[in-house]
Amino acid sequence: MQYVHRNQTSMPSICKLITDLIDVACVASAVRTAVCAAAGDVNQAFTVFQKAKAAQQQLQQAAAAAGKAKAVDQQLDSQIYGALIAACAQGIKARSSDRKDQLVVLDRAFQVLQEAMDSGVHLETPVWNALLMCAGRCRQLQRCFEVLDLMTNAGIPSDEITFTCLIEAAVLAGEVDIAQRVFARAM
Repeated sequence: MQYVHRNQTSMPSICKLITDLIDVACVASAVRTAVCAAAGDVNQAFTVFQKAKAAQQQLQQAAAAAGKAKAVDQQLDSQIYGALIAACAQGIKARSSDRKDQLVVLDRAFQVLQEAMDSGVHLETPVWNALLMCAGRCRQLQRCFEVLDLMTNAGIPSDEITFTCLIEAAVLAGEVDIAQRVFARAM
């Protein structure tokens, strides 16, 4: 009798493996992005983010080649988007003396927000607060209120940090009256 080796791995288990690899890649990327955020290294955080996106696309292509494209419907999650926006906030804080660099980082933070929204990723209040912090530290009060409007429209609840960020932004922009109104609204 001739021995015939058969692959015991079924297609559903391959898809499960691919899905698990995507999850691990996203978590690892979120952790690396968070470390970059803590260090204030915005460029490195974006590099990690781009690598995570590329890895996700490769895994999805592998699933598609295996004929199970719909079985792997993973996307980058709110943790990695949140870590990237937090990296922007730290980067803006680190660049406090260079206004032009701050505004470039702020634009990058808004691009991350837009990408997350376009991908249907739900961002929690702390991520929105980090974006408020970014705009506030850049003295972009109008953009702060745009973020607040986006939060409200997305059904994201504001908290005490949200109002603290708005008050700080108003004070940095020299708008004491607005800061007092935000404070009154928060109470």
